[in-house]
Amino acid sequence: MKHFRLLPLLAAFAVSASATTIEYSPAQASAPLRGIGNGYADTYDVAMYLDGAEFAGAKVSEFSVPLISKLNGTEVKLWIGSKLALDGKSPVTDIFSTTATVADGRAKALLPQALQIPSSGLYIGYSFTIKEVTDDSTADPVQVRNAFAHLGGLYVHASKIYTSWTDLAAQRDVAADITVTMDAPVDAANMSITAKTDDLNVFYDAESAYEPVMLVNYGKSDVSDIEYTITFNGGTSTTRNHAPEKKMLYGQAYELDLHFPNMLKKGDNTVDFTIEKIDGATNTNTSKSFVQNVFCYSENIPKYPLLEEYTGLWCNYCPAGYAAMEYMNRVHPDDYIGVAFHYNDKMAIAEKDEFPSPVPSAPYSYMDREWDLDPYYGFRNTPTIEDDWKIKRAEFTPAALELAATKDEDGKVSISAHSHFIKDMPSECRIFYYLVANGLTDPTWTQHNSYGGYDPKEFTMPEMEQFCTSGTRVTGLVFNDIVVMMSDPHGVTKSYDGNPEADRMYTHSYSFDTAGMKSLKGDKLIEKATSLHVVAGIVDTASGKILNAAKCPVTDSAGIEESTDDISPVVRRDYYDLYGRRANENTRGILIEKTTRADGTTSTSKMVKR
Repeated sequence: MKHFRLLPLLAAFAVSASATTIEYSPAQASAPLRGIGNGYADTYDVAMYLDGAEFAGAKVSEFSVPLISKLNGTEVKLWIGSKLALDGKSPVTDIFSTTATVADGRAKALLPQALQIPSSGLYIGYSFTIKEVTDDSTADPVQVRNAFAHLGGLYVHASKIYTSWTDLAAQRDVAADITVTMDAPVDAANMSITAKTDDLNVFYDAESAYEPVMLVNYGKSDVSDIEYTITFNGGTSTTRNHAPEKKMLYGQAYELDLHFPNMLKKGDNTVDFTIEKIDGATNTNTSKSFVQNVFCYSENIPKYPLLEEYTGLWCNYCPAGYAAMEYMNRVHPDDYIGVAFHYNDKMAIAEKDEFPSPVPSAPYSYMDREWDLDPYYGFRNTPTIEDDWKIKRAEFTPAALELAATKDEDGKVSISAHSHFIKDMPSECRIFYYLVANGLTDPTWTQHNSYGGYDPKEFTMPEMEQFCTSGTRVTGLVFNDIVVMMSDPHGVTKSYDGNPEADRMYTHSYSFDTAGMKSLKGDKLIEKATSLHVVAGIVDTASGKILNAAKCPVTDSAGIEESTDDISPVVRRDYYDLYGRRANENTRGILIEKTTRADGTTSTSKMVKR
């Protein structure tokens, strides 16, 4: 069945521009294709909205939609509607509908005559059926990519889960990978520019710097040269050219680094960035410029990102987060800072609504409370979370933080935090504290595991092998980096006397009373621990981001001692890092060697392995 009717002519594009054939998609072509769905055999209706405010007057000639490869050779329905059904039933296909055979993962609809988009806009959509869920692709068959500022980029309806039309673009910042071919009157040179960062920070000794920006092309698609100017503190300007590496399609956003010579004075600077010309033609976009503060600094403070992981013994896929944290501690023992929050098990010390960040599922994690990511694979299209951590590790931070912690005979852990800033902070900052336990184990704790039978070679971290070679339940695990007590995770009030100022040294004290500490289910976690350490972070209350973090071991009178002479023979030597985690004797860095003698006496000593 095929039907088609023309709509009234309404033009919204500038009359001075000439008609050009463009390809438009609300999804970002540079982002990877991935699937979402409800996990059931079902019929899906998928749609995107062509906004009349932007596209009225353009003429649609064809569109194509993505389908999973298992639908190759089958027919799907493609359609155009004036609205979406609000009663949760089948989509409105009152303007155009047809069927097409899926080939090479896409189905295409050719309209018998060009359809002019009205001021009310159009819904471009398709419908298909998954008869049986056999793998991940059939469980999550709706093909999407990340989106940039495109409202209405993805609506989904099905008989299960998405029982009424659901705007998943707004929920997940994604869009359907639908491509629409249209003739539209567009300017030859029309490109917007926005900053990707709130502030730019440049080291004073750098010969050059760069500004990460987002460009959106609203002109012709075959851009070959972009000319931009950079003006420093209202005075000296410099002009640069950039040649895009790929075709810049209409409506697509592109992340670029605009490079410029370092002509900054120490402290705060104002810098104006303007896209002047596109292929020699004057840029007509009203958002072709922005002014940004750039801070030029002379002290390079090391950045220590904080990973906060959310996990549980009941969680089948949480072993990957466990393995990643053990790997990071082994490979980056001095620089990596990570903590684990358990919930709904024997190691839980807080309910989900008490966590520092929202937790929609498990495993889940945040880095500096800015990036939410998978605790093993991370995000940003990197192989593992180690790559994301390295990106964060290289970031600028205005705040330095150092810690010391001791535990007395009554179980009180006293913490001293020393910090300073290299720039005046415009907002309130606070310090939060975690007491973290290592070496936790219990024969009754059973970790659920879905990785049994996987090939260990599929994983870059060797710590995954124990789960690949185990069954669906794993016992005997030793858990490290478990948060057992915490301050207000958003920071202790009045950690600083006002907004932090540059070049001031700050000291803040906090304590934990560990006597009688139990988990929500009554386990005495601190008594089970082989060691404790403290993790702290500085939070910018305006953004909620963690500016920097630090960790230190908890020492007490029963801590590290120098070895003593003893005639009893040595029967065993064990090695630990400064945080009490078991280490290999070949591990580089500062280690604690624990010596056990035949008469049962023990002694410990520091050693440096290079």
